[in-house]
Amino acid sequence: GFVSWPRRGKHLSFDGRFLHAAPSDLMKPGAFEQQCHYDTSPNMDEAAKKILDRKHRRVTFLVNVWLNYRPFNVNPFPETMIGNLSDCDLFREDFCLFG
Repeated sequence: GFVSWPRRGKHLSFDGRFLHAAPSDLMKPGAFEQQCHYDTSPNMDEAAKKILDRKHRRVTFLVNVWLNYRPFNVNPFPETMIGNLSDCDLFREDFCLFG
């Protein structure tokens, strides 16, 4: 087996026919909470806290590619949601997937 630890902007590809998962029990105790922690100002309003929450959440973007195969019951990403996605630059220091 292989383990791939998360890193900002990382790309991973593999043969999906093999068993794969994202088991949280491989993390050290408290590691997830530490990754999600960020400092806030005591006088910060709720709107600012919500923005910080969004900027500090971990997002995994999964793309499946099927060659010569069409999976059953899979739908394309809704056109109406495309406007909700933000631009991103993988090479920026403050890279983020969703604004």
